[in-house]
Amino acid sequence: MAGRGKGSERAREKDCYERSTTDFAEPQSAVGFASHATTSAPDLGGPQRAPTKVLGEDQYRALLDQLTDGVVALSEDGVILYANPGFAWLLDIPLDKAMGSKMEDFVAKDDAGQYRALIVSSSESLSRRTVHLRSNAGIEIPFLLSVRRVSKAGPVVLCGVISDQTERIRVEEKLRRTNEELERRVAERTENLELANLNLARSNTELRNFAYVASHDLKEPLRTISGFLEILAMDYGDRLDDKARGYIERSVRASSRLHGMIDDLLSFSRLETRKNAFVEVDLQDILTAALHDLDKEVNDNHAKITVDKLPVVHADDQQMALVFRSLIDNGIKFHGKSPPRIDISTKRKGDEWIITFKDNGIGIEPANHERIFVMFTRLHSWDQYPGNGIGLAMCKKIIERHGGRIWVESRKGKGSSFKFTLPDHEGFLSKMARIESKPPSAADATVEPRS
Repeated sequence: MAGRGKGSERAREKDCYERSTTDFAEPQSAVGFASHATTSAPDLGGPQRAPTKVLGEDQYRALLDQLTDGVVALSEDGVILYANPGFAWLLDIPLDKAMGSKMEDFVAKDDAGQYRALIVSSSESLSRRTVHLRSNAGIEIPFLLSVRRVSKAGPVVLCGVISDQTERIRVEEKLRRTNEELERRVAERTENLELANLNLARSNTELRNFAYVASHDLKEPLRTISGFLEILAMDYGDRLDDKARGYIERSVRASSRLHGMIDDLLSFSRLETRKNAFVEVDLQDILTAALHDLDKEVNDNHAKITVDKLPVVHADDQQMALVFRSLIDNGIKFHGKSPPRIDISTKRKGDEWIITFKDNGIGIEPANHERIFVMFTRLHSWDQYPGNGIGLAMCKKIIERHGGRIWVESRKGKGSSFKFTLPDHEGFLSKMARIESKPPSAADATVEPRS
């Protein structure tokens, strides 16, 4: 082919093109060749359309020359009768090298079977397969070959469209690698989650074991110490001077406080090991139960408690009762010169409730607003205000378990407002009417409506 002049090459290309346009004159052919005739829409009884002018040969040639996909017309034995410039550009070969060559010569060796199967299947319908073709540089490039067999009065001709699949395959490969990476991460995180759950289960077991140790093994030697101190005071008290007896009394009190701290530590651990499922809880009932438990403290200190309407929430009722008791007890314990007053109010904000316990007590310095929620943190001596400093730490743990948060707003000598949030739940509005119409019970005697 290289020895032919440009004139003969052009004549052969023109001959192949004219033959292919003749043989592909059917409108349903894969490359869309059509005859030069003028066609009209069939008379179906509806509005008549104007006759449609089919493109001429030069227009078809210009159209095919502009395509970036390759277009070929093959003889029945696979010889290329026509190829557009797009085909030559995709394989980086001169156009004259393509003309007259066998299409199979450009097919990668490993895909020869795929190509032959494509040709065979094209006898029945339009067939598509991905086949690698060799470029001029010997690079095997993936192409999507779409082939259809077309026959008219002349010989059978195969029409083919060739699309470069390199980018598509690159994207698919990238997606595949991305999916594999995502699956690997999911598997890794699932494994980590299972490990975390295993560690959590082990931790809960250790907490349960600790609760047993705290309630038995730790208390036993403590009871022994307390017992011997009491015996020492009773049997030998008259032989000791005032200073020695003072040491014994201080040791007994310290032993008693340590016993209380162990009990509190046990209670704190049980927040995790003995938690209940969340149920619908009326906080008004929780308040009533808390006031019943604190009846002596309320009466002894002449405490006055006012309350707004409280909502219905989903909560662990026993843990929520502990929060109410602790906050009310704090308001009574840390009161100033005036009798304690605690105002309990409720405010709805967005999808949560803000519950406030405001007291007229001694207040808290801003520097200690966060410290007071740490376990066993005390701001005052035992003689001033007894307690082990665990109540607010338990409140924080409980509220956080319920999906809320707790904080304090206070200044020294100006009282304190303890606030915590609880998530709202659907159906609350329908419960409000029941709360509003609920008659007061005997246990509500110390609760006055807010003025």
